[in-house]
Amino acid sequence: MTHHRIPALATLGMLVPATLLCLAFVTWPILESLRLAFYEWAGVGKQTWVGLDNFEAIAKDPRVVGAITNNVVFAVVITAFSVAIATLLAAAIERRVRGWRFFKVVWFIPLVIPMTVAGIVWANAYDPHVGVINTLLEAVGIDAHPWLSDPGTALAAIMFVAVWQTVAYPMIIILAAMEGIDPHIQDAATVDGVSPGRRLLHITLPNIRPVILTVILLQLIFSFKVFDIVWTMTQGGPGNVTEVLGTLVYKEAFTFHRFGTASALAFLSSAVITLVAVLFLRRWQTGRSSAA
Repeated sequence: MTHHRIPALATLGMLVPATLLCLAFVTWPILESLRLAFYEWAGVGKQTWVGLDNFEAIAKDPRVVGAITNNVVFAVVITAFSVAIATLLAAAIERRVRGWRFFKVVWFIPLVIPMTVAGIVWANAYDPHVGVINTLLEAVGIDAHPWLSDPGTALAAIMFVAVWQTVAYPMIIILAAMEGIDPHIQDAATVDGVSPGRRLLHITLPNIRPVILTVILLQLIFSFKVFDIVWTMTQGGPGNVTEVLGTLVYKEAFTFHRFGTASALAFLSSAVITLVAVLFLRRWQTGRSSAA
């Protein structure tokens, strides 16, 4: 049998376009942003070298601590609720409960809606005067509430929308993992009279543990990078109650025209995300070693 080998030149020719695109749209912007973090620049005109002044400024800025705290809370809550709900939905669909096709479609729809659009729609729904949520509450005798302008409920209202928006992604992945379990194991559990709840806890979840952990890590990263839904719903307000690193970077760059500080904040955000991912992976590896 004759094996046709692609010449090395042809292989190189296939790699060059992708490499150039990666360098132009990924590597160069990252390096340029890192360089800009050491300069003072208003977006136009001369760039002035300031060394570590931008990093010192954000270290002393109380808004940064609040933004990081909100990021952590947002990421943990969204990940916990979205993965838990996704697992229950996937289990129900895998068991083919009544109406499973309907639920599969309904929960998948939010995923294809742009998050910016979802934020605008939900911001209108939360409107204290004409929003559908308060209209429904008043219809059953509950007073209207300014969900997004009340510091006590603004972040929770946004997180509710984020869970609604993101639950479909882990649901699809977890469902695929559940359907990949050997059917003989499930059949044996059925014959032994194992209840659906015990089957989920003691058979299904242990068999898909690596997938669950991967989904948790991805959700943590995606949730920590939140910007669009917060910006469209509250722009970080009221005050700084819903401020996250993404909105803070945007304001520093395009409201206050401090692009150097914005670049330093962007790298702080990347560092925190990387730290979270590394700690999670180490914990995962430790758990696997202990189990082995």
